[in-house]
Amino acid sequence: EELKEYFIIIEGKTNHGFMLTGKEKNIRYYIKEVFAPLIINTYKETFYTLNNKNFDSKEIEMVKEVIFIFKEKLNIRLDDESIQVLRLIFIVLIRRIKNGNILKIEQDELSKYKTTQVYTLAKEIYDVLIIKFGLPYEDGEIAYLIHLMLIENLGMHLVEEKNFDEKKLIEVVAEIVNIGFDHLNIKESEVETLLKELFSHLKLTLGRYELNVISDNPIDRKSTRL
Repeated sequence: EELKEYFIIIEGKTNHGFMLTGKEKNIRYYIKEVFAPLIINTYKETFYTLNNKNFDSKEIEMVKEVIFIFKEKLNIRLDDESIQVLRLIFIVLIRRIKNGNILKIEQDELSKYKTTQVYTLAKEIYDVLIIKFGLPYEDGEIAYLIHLMLIENLGMHLVEEKNFDEKKLIEVVAEIVNIGFDHLNIKESEVETLLKELFSHLKLTLGRYELNVISDNPIDRKSTRL
């Protein structure tokens, strides 16, 4: 059912692995949002040792170097789990591109991506992937890296360097929660958690808008059609 929400299906045989089938954009979104975090949260670092036949130590070291450059260019700090998730996402990204699963993008959409504040950074990081892994130059993959930069609020420092009105957002969130409390079945014990989660969500949403990052969530598209 979860895979259906992303408009992809899983195919494979016992002890022979599996593959995801569907539009590449949807597959990448699922890997980024669900698959990689779930795998790392379950297995941590042991995932690579348990599957050592599928992972080349040289490949892993090269991806570590890419993530270091990624962190340096964005001027961010990541905890160990976030680094492991990002590492797996990059490994899958590199392998899918090498296997010909290229993320294509329409010219008008590409023009919008090129206006984002993080486009240059994404292009520089993809250039590193080209050099280290021999990947082809693909505009769609640069666009994908722009989305990747916003995992766990990566790249949000670009917004926070501006005069982000946090106090005003807190007031707006409080007003939204008050309306919800009056009209929905929200318990008093849930209010504080709701305030925090809504604040984090809206801050990221406003940050994406400020960075002019195009959101493409297959689940959102399904909701819109409904």
